[in-house]
Amino acid sequence: MSRASASAVGGGANAPCAEALEEVVRALRAADGTVAEAAISRLQDLARGAADLNTDEGRSCKARLLLEASRAPTCGIALSAVFSSIVASSLTLPGELADAISKAPPECRAVMIRTLPFAHDADMALVRVVEGLAQHEGAIEHRLTAWQGLGTLCYHARKKARSDVVAHVEGVLRDKLSGLKLPEERVPLLKAAGNAGCQACLPFVEAAASDKSTEIRTAALGALRFVDSKAAVTRMCKAATSDHDAAVRQVAGWSLRNGVSFEVQRVTCLAKAAAQDPSPVVRSGAVGSLGVLAGTLARARSALIFLTDASHPDDTRTHAREALASHADVLFADAGRP
Repeated sequence: MSRASASAVGGGANAPCAEALEEVVRALRAADGTVAEAAISRLQDLARGAADLNTDEGRSCKARLLLEASRAPTCGIALSAVFSSIVASSLTLPGELADAISKAPPECRAVMIRTLPFAHDADMALVRVVEGLAQHEGAIEHRLTAWQGLGTLCYHARKKARSDVVAHVEGVLRDKLSGLKLPEERVPLLKAAGNAGCQACLPFVEAAASDKSTEIRTAALGALRFVDSKAAVTRMCKAATSDHDAAVRQVAGWSLRNGVSFEVQRVTCLAKAAAQDPSPVVRSGAVGSLGVLAGTLARARSALIFLTDASHPDDTRTHAREALASHADVLFADAGRP
């Protein structure tokens, strides 16, 4: 395809597909798999431009880019930049990703799987590919990366109401968690369950939330963030206000910002942590979570106002005022309500 006849597909540079391919292939085949930092955004623009072009030529260009990504001899930042941009396009189908990942060199698959949070959808074909890597990939670190990617795919499938995919992944994660003993395996699997919002995993996650290991408790509380149940909120609140380890309290407070159900309980324990926790890091995190919830919950905005009172620590008051400032328009509307 000549430059004269090719359509523009990428970024501000409006590079034709042939030029885009030439530049991307050169980066993907670099000896060390890396590119200069200044070139990363251009690679992303070129790949995103091809992926977002809803024409036959655009689809053909994206297919070529995916093929080259799956052939990348090294797995540096160039592959991550190109593949993540294709993954992020709403026009990229799960089956295209499944095909590219399955054809990639084993050492490059983990790089590709780490881009799955940018995806818009997940079907059973993509799940089967990633599940197979989680179960059978050679290096343990690659298997654990695949497990977390599988949890991410469950999250995407849930948003698309793909109940069959959700049920399948939850069952796989539950069965895997039930047989794990080693901390180095439990932590990544708990993170995978958290990415998935895995309801079926709840008994194992709740048990882990009481584990003697700080690392396991932290992972378990992060895993509860998308679980919409009173039991999960109660567990996160208890940890946010009473765990003996500040790192655990901080993660529990962060997890509470990821939902709005049982709002009285969420806001009450976050306000308590923001006002009373001995750690400034935990206090700051709790105020930050209230700031996130304040975009939706009037009760959270009221809690932030309460935290600006002179009776509270100076840092808490400062963070609360900053959080309130970002919601000034909503507060103005609140003031006008009868």
